[in-house]
Amino acid sequence: MTRSSVMEETAAKIDQNETETNWVEEEEYQHVQNGVTIMPSQWTNCRNLSGFWLLGLCNNYAYVIMLSAAFDILSKDYHDADHNETENNITRRCNPTSTGAILLADIIPSLAIKLIVPFFVTNTHLKVALSVLLSAASFLLTSLSVGSWMTYIGVICAALSGGLGEVSFLSFSAHFDK
Repeated sequence: MTRSSVMEETAAKIDQNETETNWVEEEEYQHVQNGVTIMPSQWTNCRNLSGFWLLGLCNNYAYVIMLSAAFDILSKDYHDADHNETENNITRRCNPTSTGAILLADIIPSLAIKLIVPFFVTNTHLKVALSVLLSAASFLLTSLSVGSWMTYIGVICAALSGGLGEVSFLSFSAHFDK
């Protein structure tokens, strides 16, 4: 056998395998809607985009809620006490701690997770489950807090959840069409 004949046989085998694979993939992923066949790439792209949009929305929900409610979370009346200051016949609600403390408790753990987690190879399902558990714990700890320390732990859980979820979903998106 000459070198050119071996190359021709190999190219023919590759073409045959690609044709068979493409046929199986198209047959496996075809979707019919209202009598119209949607091509595999259109159906999977729509599904993937809507899935990642929904996951991103749910992932950032706790982060946005904690930042938006920072003043109320830190207020004394949130923890069963009333703290109002009156000055020149004007009532102002003041917190003993700045709302920047919630911002720091929400940003620093998230940034640390985003910097550290990509170096650990872990099952994506485990990361997503941990992110969901941390998010649930953040809402429970913050809403049922009996002191400011418990509130901060709830905010930190929200930050860890958001950072872990973002890193997990971003790395997982490499397995899907763009």
